[in-house]
Amino acid sequence: MSMFQLNNPTDSSSSHTSGLFSLGWLMLAIAGMCIASLYALLLVGSRAAAGMGLLTDDSLFQIALVLHVDFSIVVWFLSIAGLFWNLYGGYQHPRLALTGLILSITGVLILAFSPLLSEGEPILSDYILVLDQPLFLFALGLFAGGLAFSAVSLLLKTTTDQSPVSVAVRSSAWVYLAALLCLPLAWLVGPVSDSLRGHYEDLFWGTGHLLQIGHTLLMLATVLLLLKDRSPRNLSSTFLLWPLRAMLILAISGPLLYISGYNVADGRIIGFTHLMAMSGILSALFLISLSHAIWQISRNDNLRLLLLFASGLFLAGMWLGVLIDQNNARVPAHYHGAIGGITLAFMGMVYQLSHDWYGLRLEQRLLRWQIILYGVGMTLLISGLLLADVPRKTIAGSDSGIRAITGHTLSGLGGTMALMGSVLFLWLVIRSLLANRSRLAPQPSV
Repeated sequence: MSMFQLNNPTDSSSSHTSGLFSLGWLMLAIAGMCIASLYALLLVGSRAAAGMGLLTDDSLFQIALVLHVDFSIVVWFLSIAGLFWNLYGGYQHPRLALTGLILSITGVLILAFSPLLSEGEPILSDYILVLDQPLFLFALGLFAGGLAFSAVSLLLKTTTDQSPVSVAVRSSAWVYLAALLCLPLAWLVGPVSDSLRGHYEDLFWGTGHLLQIGHTLLMLATVLLLLKDRSPRNLSSTFLLWPLRAMLILAISGPLLYISGYNVADGRIIGFTHLMAMSGILSALFLISLSHAIWQISRNDNLRLLLLFASGLFLAGMWLGVLIDQNNARVPAHYHGAIGGITLAFMGMVYQLSHDWYGLRLEQRLLRWQIILYGVGMTLLISGLLLADVPRKTIAGSDSGIRAITGHTLSGLGGTMALMGSVLFLWLVIRSLLANRSRLAPQPSV
């Protein structure tokens, strides 16, 4: 991938401090992906064994699923968010930024070892899965608190920059704080369900939906950054700003659903679902407006392939989300598409930052294989889930016919390929960082 140079939003007097904090968030994101990949290996093996009738006890699958989802969606995604927030303003309030980073690192360390230190029932609640144990919940709280400090450190910075990237990054920080506000509001309103899973699901429902909007905003910022100076087509800032601002308005209105006076279940379930659906439509329009610019990148440039796969997976996930009418295979297919697209875009950003800061040099053939393995793997995984009709958070579908066998085979193959792509991504980045460890006190060029 030919690398571009991003504009530097920092000033020279604070670039060293910002660089150290940025290194911390980058390492935390990579650690999250590493741990998520380990648990993904257990998931792929469990599903493949279940498809062949070799595994009937899904307790290990559920524990692995909790850790995989939390490290891939919560830790990986939000560490990238912390990285963005630090780069675009956190350096002006170094004490806040440092406190946020330390809290988040501590939370991740405890989270990683909590299954070994204390027993807890896996709760497969929507968006944020948990182990029902105090240590696990404490670790999540520390990580979330650290992110809050980082978001505030960005928002305290005054700026006149109204570029689409800056607006998207600042909007994501506001969305994150709105998502956190939903937690005490959900607790005050009280749960709808009497079950343990229902309690957690009611607690995290609003927060999870708003976090998805925040992740999407940062994905759009990432696509714009990776396209900068690479497309022969001039992108209209005015046109790109309105969907970003509309998404922000939708997201920060989310906490109002808890005090709207509507039926609690309607306000929480239907209301947040509609907010995310409208934001998904806006983000889809945003990406479609960039499709011509992406297509005009040289066919020999691996960035073109990465952005096509990332956009395609995300748009497929949004389309499947619109089609959801019950708890069936469209649900996991929807979020695997959306999450896969966001993840691939963030991988591209990590490549770019590693190049700009540490002189990352990638062998183009290996890079192309990494993108293909992950992109094709996620496509096959989604197709297999739909074909086998595997409901969300289950190890296998109820059907045992040829369609189910084919679906499980496709999802197993796709999951394996996507996992190989993730491992190859980690190997390429970590190898470069180790080879350039003398430069690990960067002065960011973004």
